[in-house]
Amino acid sequence: MPAARGKGLTRRHALYCGAAAGAALLLTRRPVVAAVSMEEAIAGLLVGRKATPSSRLGIEVPQAFNYGITVPLGIAVDSPMTREDHVRSVHVFADGNPFPEVVSLHFAPENGPARVSTRFRLDSGKHLIWAAAELSDGSVLTATSEVSVVIGGCDKDSGIAPNTPEPQPVPRVKLPERAGRGDLVEVHSHILHRMETGLRADTAGNLLPRRIIHRMECHYTGRVVFAAELSPAIAANAYFGFPMRAVEEGDVAFAWHEDGGAVYRATQHIAVD
Repeated sequence: MPAARGKGLTRRHALYCGAAAGAALLLTRRPVVAAVSMEEAIAGLLVGRKATPSSRLGIEVPQAFNYGITVPLGIAVDSPMTREDHVRSVHVFADGNPFPEVVSLHFAPENGPARVSTRFRLDSGKHLIWAAAELSDGSVLTATSEVSVVIGGCDKDSGIAPNTPEPQPVPRVKLPERAGRGDLVEVHSHILHRMETGLRADTAGNLLPRRIIHRMECHYTGRVVFAAELSPAIAANAYFGFPMRAVEEGDVAFAWHEDGGAVYRATQHIAVD
């Protein structure tokens, strides 16, 4: 999937390419504090090795979207995904947001294509989306795309009355109950959760405390086959869809880690012929 290239953002593209030049990927496990700018966020991610713009890394976002509260995002990397040659992680940023960090995605080498769909928040206006893929040989690929949003999804007004209890998060998972050995199956996971950013206020003007899912993991065959580090930019009811290779019968177990230490779990069994 080729990355879309924006027009009219030449200076910003140059800035971000400059920030990536001569830089190496530094994995960060959890963005906690918003960076001042996307340039600063990129500088905090990349240190000392060249990052190469490449059509192998694709960012799929709509060119225009009405509601920034839940903007669809697709990431795909062209890779053989073998133990010797695979994608380790993809990190996504968005400019013009209170939190330029969006998400970090982590892949297992033998789990099939490095491909993920999710949803995220954007403020109103035109945004540059920037991604970096770290490969197993240590190289880093980058790509950009852009999207215009009419109604921002980072508003400070929540419409929530004071002292309203937050709903209990509910995890949900969907994947085939049976597959052929070696087949790719599509996994859909989300958790009913407000993903409270810490930037919004209730109807009395009181700041609502931050409460987000900051990490999601999928375990299969005794290992983590996919994981994501979430920032407050991920939309409410955090969703991830990704492929998984069916290799043996067993449980596919999910864990969503929330600020404060709570963990929400869901499991589905898959039979493999």
